Amino acid sequence: METLLKSIEEEGRKETEQLKKSCESEIGKIRKKYEEEAKSLSNDILHKAKTESFLIRERIMSHAKMEARDIIDERKHKLIEETFNSAEKMILNSSDAEKKKMLEKLANEAKRDMGSAKVFVDRKYSKFLPEAEAADINDFGVVLKSKDGKEMAVNTLRERMEQIKSTKRHEIARVLFA
Repeated sequence: METLLKSIEEEGRKETEQLKKSCESEIGKIRKKYEEEAKSLSNDILHKAKTESFLIRERIMSHAKMEARDIIDERKHKLIEETFNSAEKMILNSSDAEKKKMLEKLANEAKRDMGSAKVFVDRKYSKFLPEAEAADINDFGVVLKSKDGKEMAVNTLRERMEQIKSTKRHEIARVLFA
C-alpha cells in the first residue's frame, strides 16, 4: 500500500510538472494576445484620455489573468480526478493476494466498528473472502449488516474513495501542486 502511495505521488509529481509547463505556455500565449490587444487599444485611446486608456488595459489584463487562473484550476481538478482514477485502477489491478488482504482488512475494520454482523462481498471477489456471503455489490469491498438488519456499513472502494475525495482533496492538491 505504501508503494502504491509512493507511485501515486510520483505519478502526480510528473503530471504536475507537465501541467505546470503546459499552463505556463498557455498563460504566455493568453497574456501575449491580450497585451497586444491592450497596446493597440491604448494607442487609439491615448489621444482622448490617458486615464481611460489605463483603465481599459488594466481591465483586459485582469480578465486574462482570471481566464488563465480558471484554466489552471480546471486542469488541476482534472489531474486530481485522474490521480483518484489511477489509484482505483491500481487497486483493482493488484494481485489476488493483495486483494484478499485488502478485503480482509476492510471487513475487519467494519466489524470492529459494528460488532457482530453478516459480511457481504461482490460475487466477483467472493473467492478472496470465503467467509463472506456473495452478493451483487458491484464494487470492490464489503458491506456489513447487523443481525437485526437495522444497521449497515458500506466499506467499498467507491465509498472509501468518496470519503478520501471529500476529506483529503486539499491535502492531495497540496502534495501534487506544491
